[in-house]
Order: sequence, then C-alpha cells, then structure tokens
Amino acid sequence: MLLMDCHHNDLEAPELLNGLMKTLLPPDIERAVFLCVGSDRHILDCLGPLTGSLLQEAVPTLAVYGTLDKPLHAGNLTSELGNINRQHPDSIHFAVDASAGAPSELGALRLRDEPLMPGRALLKRLPPLGHYSLTGVLSLKGRGRFKDPQVSSLSPVYQMARLIAQAVRSYYLEI
Repeated sequence: MLLMDCHHNDLEAPELLNGLMKTLLPPDIERAVFLCVGSDRHILDCLGPLTGSLLQEAVPTLAVYGTLDKPLHAGNLTSELGNINRQHPDSIHFAVDASAGAPSELGALRLRDEPLMPGRALLKRLPPLGHYSLTGVLSLKGRGRFKDPQVSSLSPVYQMARLIAQAVRSYYLEI
C-alpha cells in the first residue's frame, strides 16, 4: 500500500516523511536495517548508495547495506541478502532505490509498506527486498534508464537521499 507520494521539493515532504518514520522505524535501532540498492556509476541509479552513505554518517550505529563505497546491486544482491537475513533475523528492513516513471512523476518520493522489486525497470529478476520500500522517481519509463539527458542531474538524487537520511536521523535522535 502506498503510504506517501509527494515531490521531494514539496514543503510538506520533510514533515510527512519524518512523521511516517516515527510510526514505522523500530525504537530499538538494532532492529532497523536499510537496504540501499543501486549503482555508484550512474547518477540516476545512485539514490540507494548515496542514501546509504548519508545514513552511515548521520546514524553510525544503524545497519546500512549499500553505500557509495560498497554498493548493493544486481551483481551482489542475492548473495548479500542471505548474509543480511542471517545477521538480522528479527529486523525490519527498509529498501531504498531509484525508480522510473512518467514525466509528470519525476521527482516523486514514494514510501510503501511492501517489498521493493529491484531491477524491474531493467527487466531483471531479483528477489523482493524489505518490509517497506522508499523509491525516488528519477528516470523515465521506456526511454533507456540512464540515457535521458533531460533528467540526468545529481541534484534531485541528493535532495531525496538527504531527506531520507535526515528523517531517520531525526527519529533516532529523539528517542
């Protein structure tokens, strides 16, 4: 089910995401795991790794998989997922990834209470991830995910990643 769908520049986006994080994140930080999927090699696919890096800086004790230094991507996702599940058996997983959409959806940040289906835009078969999924619409469907010069700016990727990291940090600093 879709819990949040707003443009990352909306003035209400930080408050909305902060409020949802307060209701979804477990108070015990050891039960929260962030799976930040994507590549550090493509601007439009680095939402996950950039978010992961910002989360590690903002909340050093949080379990984060997928950073700019060590991305979680199609090539290592299946093997890493087994290790993650063994290390964090009773945790709540939040998956973060970039997604594709219609031109009117560009910049949308969406939170769902369902697993992420990574690689779907590229027709890859990968296991579903997370109890919750956070996606940012950064590319256009059907146009070649990394080839559209109209939407190849790092700015919206960074703004989304920062918004997510700040919401998580805010929650864990309050408790």
